[in-house]
Amino acid sequence: MSNRPLDRDNMYFNLNDPTNLIAQDLSELKKGGNSVDAQARADILSANSVIEGLQEDTVKKSQLSFNVLDHGATGTGDDTEAIQGLLDYIETAQPNFPFVGGEVFFPLGVYNVTNLNIKTTISIKGAGYSTVLRVSGSINTPSELSKKLLMSDIRLVGTGSGTLMNINKTWSGSSSATFQLKNIWFHNENGTGLLLDIYGARESGITDCWFTSGVTNNTGTTDAIRFRADSIGGAMNIDVKGCQFHHLRSGILGVGDPNNHQFLAGLRLIDNMFISVYKGIDIQHADYVLIEQSMMDFVDHPVYCNRIANLKIRNSYFAVRGDNNDAVVIENTKTGYIMRWLDIQNNRIFSYATTKGNAIVVHANGGDIAYGNVTNNDIDLVNTSITLKGSLGGRARSLKVNDNRSTDVTTFISLGDSAENNDIEYNYAETSAVNFVVNSNPNSGNTLKKGNKWGTKRSQAKGKIVANGDGTTTAFSMNHNLLAKADHGLYSLGTSAIRSIDCNITYDETKVYFNFVSAPPAGTNNVVINWEVEI
Repeated sequence: MSNRPLDRDNMYFNLNDPTNLIAQDLSELKKGGNSVDAQARADILSANSVIEGLQEDTVKKSQLSFNVLDHGATGTGDDTEAIQGLLDYIETAQPNFPFVGGEVFFPLGVYNVTNLNIKTTISIKGAGYSTVLRVSGSINTPSELSKKLLMSDIRLVGTGSGTLMNINKTWSGSSSATFQLKNIWFHNENGTGLLLDIYGARESGITDCWFTSGVTNNTGTTDAIRFRADSIGGAMNIDVKGCQFHHLRSGILGVGDPNNHQFLAGLRLIDNMFISVYKGIDIQHADYVLIEQSMMDFVDHPVYCNRIANLKIRNSYFAVRGDNNDAVVIENTKTGYIMRWLDIQNNRIFSYATTKGNAIVVHANGGDIAYGNVTNNDIDLVNTSITLKGSLGGRARSLKVNDNRSTDVTTFISLGDSAENNDIEYNYAETSAVNFVVNSNPNSGNTLKKGNKWGTKRSQAKGKIVANGDGTTTAFSMNHNLLAKADHGLYSLGTSAIRSIDCNITYDETKVYFNFVSAPPAGTNNVVINWEVEI
């Protein structure tokens, strides 16, 4: 301590000292006599009270820290009774310290249990991979939202066919539940069951965990993580980061409520690896899902997302296994619901299969998918690189498809029925495809803009036909001024008088031709056709 006079402007002590030393310093300061002014003396007394409280809490917390070997577990037989007894004791000891919880440590060893029920705020920690908790039933976590769970550095091995771990809380919209799982190995020996089931949690994380089964490739029925939601509650604002998924039927599943997607929301799936998995990520009926920096190799169905508002798939690698399998499938099956803000960008996609599937499929299958981007994806060795289509009244509309690259594909971009008002710009097929753009509905307002390149061919032409309909003429044409026969193009019909009439586009070395199935009605400048062609 300094010997200089102390007042409230120069009072100090070393906050890095242990609390007992600080308390000693404060005790000495209380004897400061006239060198300590009245306000400083009051501040010291208050600080001393805080320090004493911290010391008391430290003692209380140490009293809630336990080694399972000190409480009846042996690691040689069935340790269920000993470990459950310890968990129950912590529950009875905790009510006066709800934010401290208990800490349970598992040293190196193998501990066999049937079912464990964790009923209170707790931290469970092992000594790493060689700390094994073999579970023939399930680990069940607190049902109360106010309880927290932290678990790390342990291997959980399921020997049954059910769910290995349940985080299943009674939902309340005004409360929040949290859990943090870190550096845990989830494994099922039999290749069956679900490893981790989550309902009723928010603001939580699963970090640096492994999920595996005892069956090679994906021939078993083990699913890794399932998020569940219903009309009451579910899973919100949860991160899955830096995890690995191997030899599973499914990696990450999200099952929301078809009629209320808000309770499955804020899933951030970042920097995860999936190897030899049948389904990588399958999430349905959710709000805000981010899939980023993920790697999927030898995965039959990497990504399927249905009815997700604000879906982002970015900076990831998808290598597809299995004939006719598609890599990224985005669907909206909810009639009357508009799935907005789709963002698929900076992904690398290809297929190992003999019979290739497709890379990116956007299917408005009952409800619209609108407003978004399919941008800067690198796609090889597939049937069709990018497909936009609609059915059952759903439309894939107002999407921008730009700056994508593709090699060795049959069709680069397919615009199916009910793909409307989409912009196609600056896309590049490095080697010749059978088709560059296939537009099944020429009257849909899809636009082939500048900068698209097919192989080594660059030449483009665009124009606008404005003519008078006379009720009998069905054919209209215009010079395209290219040096060779155009081989693909798009057009849009610019007036309501002709939009309902089917029209076909053809080309030769000098002109582009438009043939209507029936003649446009008589009128002045009522036949307006905007067109773009390339060679």
